[in-house]
Amino acid sequence: MTIAELHGKSPFNTSEDFLTAGVFTAFRYLPPEPGLVSFLCSVPGLGAKLPASGEVEARLHFWPLGALLRREPDLLIELKWHDRRIHVVVEAKYFAGPSDKTGSEFLLGDQTISIGRQLVDEFLDLQNGYYTVFRDGIRDCHIALDSKPGDRYLLYLTAHPVRPDAELTRALSDHPEMLGSLHWTNWHHVLEHFQALRLSLTEFPYVQILADICLLLERKGFFTFHGFHPPVPIPRTNLDHVFWLDRRPGQRVFSGFARHPVLGLSNLTSVFWQARSNNE
Repeated sequence: MTIAELHGKSPFNTSEDFLTAGVFTAFRYLPPEPGLVSFLCSVPGLGAKLPASGEVEARLHFWPLGALLRREPDLLIELKWHDRRIHVVVEAKYFAGPSDKTGSEFLLGDQTISIGRQLVDEFLDLQNGYYTVFRDGIRDCHIALDSKPGDRYLLYLTAHPVRPDAELTRALSDHPEMLGSLHWTNWHHVLEHFQALRLSLTEFPYVQILADICLLLERKGFFTFHGFHPPVPIPRTNLDHVFWLDRRPGQRVFSGFARHPVLGLSNLTSVFWQARSNNE
């Protein structure tokens, strides 16, 4: 769908699902270390909790279904090092905010928990660790996460240019246990990461994948301001014409206002408006 949208053939230009699918499919086809893992390491607060190095295996599950509260996040990422497992759930937004429901209470073990907020519900599903994911185009595969609860993180990905503190604070106030596991970044940062990758992944097909996804994100307005640049100098010696008027530079141009000429009133033969002599 990325190619269809770039060529004006997609009716889903405002869909967060198609945006998420396009971006993370690109990650799926790139090497995990410089691509997806490096991106997650660049997320504030999350990077320090991931292994600094080591060969990693990455697997992406689009739109998994949580077994506990039946929430459907956009993505479940499985990262496997030789001695560690990490899972990251991604809730991506474009124009909309969290899909909150009417608040209610849920009995989890011997603890009563307030549910209804999308981020809280998805975090509880993540901690529960059971999902139904797609296999061969059908969501019928049941998986159990093999990571420790402390190695499971929720990433809130939005179009906000700055951190949406109000939305994050509401979720944390309902479930303070999310502190340290809930992280945020935006699509602007995703674009910057892909742009940086273009300098290192220059071979085919990576170079074409990165070119397409960068163009998609730029067209959606996720580029960031990097300051003003001086205008490109124009070689005046090669100009055939000057600005607006079709005349050569050597011809006279406007050089300011001059005083009007003094009228000789004694030589007038008629007065204003009517053609009659002074003696009439």
